[in-house]
Amino acid sequence: MDRMSQEELDRLEAQWNSERPGRDDGLNLADLRFLLERFAPLQALIREIATGAATPASEASLQQDNDRLRQSCSDLESQLDSVKAKLQHCQSELARQADAPAAVTFLRREDELARQLGLDGLPADNLEALTRIVAVLAQQENLERLWHALKDRCETQERSASDAEQALLDSALGWYNHNWRTRPWRLANARIGASYDYEQHLRSRHTASGDTLASLYLPGIVDGSGRAVCKTLVTTH
Repeated sequence: MDRMSQEELDRLEAQWNSERPGRDDGLNLADLRFLLERFAPLQALIREIATGAATPASEASLQQDNDRLRQSCSDLESQLDSVKAKLQHCQSELARQADAPAAVTFLRREDELARQLGLDGLPADNLEALTRIVAVLAQQENLERLWHALKDRCETQERSASDAEQALLDSALGWYNHNWRTRPWRLANARIGASYDYEQHLRSRHTASGDTLASLYLPGIVDGSGRAVCKTLVTTH
């Protein structure tokens, strides 16, 4: 900056800093341009004004961003609540399926036996499936049908009834006995080595003769009066 410019700047700065400017201190356009180009305090003031003017717009933009963020958080919380509810429902259903009663599990696995009893196509819901099984097997004719179906399986495969088969027969008898509490029916087992009794025992077709019980294939069913409704299936020697 040359000497004359510096002197002019000093004069204008003195006017700027004067607390009581005189009447002849007015600025012309040339002075104003000179100050805008060279006078740092005026430049700083302009920047401050410009920054202050932009603040409301920035605050408004920031507020909009905050509003959107809060709405997004609210939406995510709602989605999370929905997912938690679905997860709880799935866990409850899984627990119900995992705790399926033995009769339900067995008949779902043994398709042919279930078909013979009219219990094929059991519902997926364990409680509904068990309700249907009880409703069917608690009837006398279906209890006897179950015994004969198990008898045929034992005869065909030349074996004793499995634990699951005997458990189903025992459960069915218990359901039936809800109707006959005073004179309940019972299962009739046989003692190996005892004498064969035609009134109580049914000899397997795989043993044509013999007077001594060799094995028990399937317990019989005895009614409340002691009559053998279904004889005990045995083998003899």
